[in-house]
Amino acid sequence: MSALVVRVFAALSVVALARPAFSQAVTDDPRRPPPLQAPPECQLYRGSARGNDPTQLVELVLCVDGSSVRGTFQTSSLNSGWSKRSFVGSVIEPDVRLALRETAFLERRSNPGWRFCLIDRYDLRFTTRTHIESDYHSTDCRDDGHISVDLVGALDAGVSDGGALEPPPREQPRVVITPPDLQSVHTRRRGLFERVSCATSPTAARDAGRRELLAFVCAAGVALVLRRSRLDRRRAPIDRKTVGS
Repeated sequence: MSALVVRVFAALSVVALARPAFSQAVTDDPRRPPPLQAPPECQLYRGSARGNDPTQLVELVLCVDGSSVRGTFQTSSLNSGWSKRSFVGSVIEPDVRLALRETAFLERRSNPGWRFCLIDRYDLRFTTRTHIESDYHSTDCRDDGHISVDLVGALDAGVSDGGALEPPPREQPRVVITPPDLQSVHTRRRGLFERVSCATSPTAARDAGRRELLAFVCAAGVALVLRRSRLDRRRAPIDRKTVGS
């Protein structure tokens, strides 16, 4: 069995063991509220909180609809009492990070000497697919704390925590290659060829060829006439009257 499988199995086993313990602690004590139930379109998380009262048990019904988030928090403690609050928020990074704020108390039963306040900010982070960690801040109660919750029913539904989540891949910039103007490329290449090879147009080449042929014929004719003239002079009789003795 690989180390990853062992780690995943151990994590889910902890969730499975912690869930009955949480339910038993809630249902066996009349001073705690009834456990929350999540509708089919939402998820239920349970765990604990560390803040002004470090003994709180936490339940979170989380409903994500596109980029919007809504749901219910419920906290209970034998020290401070219990409360139920509604919240809204938004998705910062899908399946990675959510930003929430509480909007109203649905119920609150604080014990003597304690006062409940709405939370101004939650920064929920999915450290695995079934586990959430979040810092929170309440200005009215001067409470800065932390919650840690696990998805309820993950083991029964066959959901693996999948290990630590990797950050989403960054979108690579797209490079758009514009095809060149073939006509202009052909013209530039033809011009370069003409400059390098000294080639001329087809018409000019034909005219030059004709001129060269005509010059060659003329030169050949002149040479032939001169040659015949020399031969004729050699064969002519000598005029002795004009030749010295």
